[in-house]
Amino acid sequence: MLDKKVLTSIVYLGWEFFLHLLRKYVLRRKSPGLEEFIEYYREDRIVSLTAEERDRHPAYSRCIACGLCDPVCPVLNAVGSTRFAGPADVACSLSRDLTESGAWPDPFLSTLCGACDRICPEQVPVVEMITYLRRKSRLTVPENLPAFYREAIVNLEGGNGVFGKVAPSDRPDAAQLLYWRGCRQAVWETDITRKLLEELGVDFMTVEEDCCGGLPVEMGLDYDAAPVLERIRASGASGIVTACPICAATLRGALPEMSVKLAADLIYETGPPPGKLLEGAKVVFHDPCRMGRGPDVWEPPRDIIRNMGGELVGLEREKDTASCCGAGGGLLEVEPDVARKVARDRIDEIVATGANILVTTCELCARHLAENAQDIEKLRVYTLEELFLSGKTS
Repeated sequence: MLDKKVLTSIVYLGWEFFLHLLRKYVLRRKSPGLEEFIEYYREDRIVSLTAEERDRHPAYSRCIACGLCDPVCPVLNAVGSTRFAGPADVACSLSRDLTESGAWPDPFLSTLCGACDRICPEQVPVVEMITYLRRKSRLTVPENLPAFYREAIVNLEGGNGVFGKVAPSDRPDAAQLLYWRGCRQAVWETDITRKLLEELGVDFMTVEEDCCGGLPVEMGLDYDAAPVLERIRASGASGIVTACPICAATLRGALPEMSVKLAADLIYETGPPPGKLLEGAKVVFHDPCRMGRGPDVWEPPRDIIRNMGGELVGLEREKDTASCCGAGGGLLEVEPDVARKVARDRIDEIVATGANILVTTCELCARHLAENAQDIEKLRVYTLEELFLSGKTS
């Protein structure tokens, strides 16, 4: 009789041989014919790396697949892995194979908030990698581009900014400070920063704007900002103030010879208005991603709130670990339902503190959070600029 171990080995060997035949003759993918090969490797699908992407490749390849970035991703927390691959999947996959196809799923389902970058022990620039994927998608599978991207490309080509409208030069007289409004402010009905500048008695000028290039970079679009940068230089201004954190970061990098400030910086320098506007109020401060992570500005807005008499209530996720509002990175325009879910997660966290006032220094955050908190009567949402102006005029 055969030994039991020998019999088991023979059965196992037979099973493996069966699987070998199955894979070879049934499951094995048929080799592509010449036409299929040419279609797959056609010229417009093979997009070479830019010089910057080649330089950054060593940073892209540092992922150790630790998975620490997934738990801090606001989109992944809101919709789950069945809808969004998540930062760990993107970072790990691109670290092993910097794809040329650009046909990665969901490169547009990200707020680019930077929480993944900040927590990464190897400092892998996941946000950069996602913008890389967006660029590849646009160049190799343009049919997958969201409608918002298609509209933005047409708008930019026509000199109308990302959203189809640019701010005019309505204050052309020469001044040392240039007020830069940006693509979003050009289409918003309010202009809180202008009111702030006027209230503070700051002399400023404006120029005929076009996009500074910040949003197109985030979207993976090719855009030449040189003409608008030259227009800014030609204005004669020595400094720039803007309310948009993307514009501020972009202009600082592109115009190192000029001082670039955010509108909130003017409030920090001026100090709180007299009186105790927030006396008796429980206040939560929402840290905007691009005005916190990166610049690392955490305490100045909180100091203003305390000096206005507010009782500052801490959040579980704040400062360096703050969660995104959901509106950044083009997510609000591409997938508004996902952006709403991210916002609602943040609002639920805020409401749980018992606070009745929410303050932030980013108008986009304020608008998006306020829109998604309309059913919460006790919670009022303000930008720091709005509070400052209320205190000055009350």
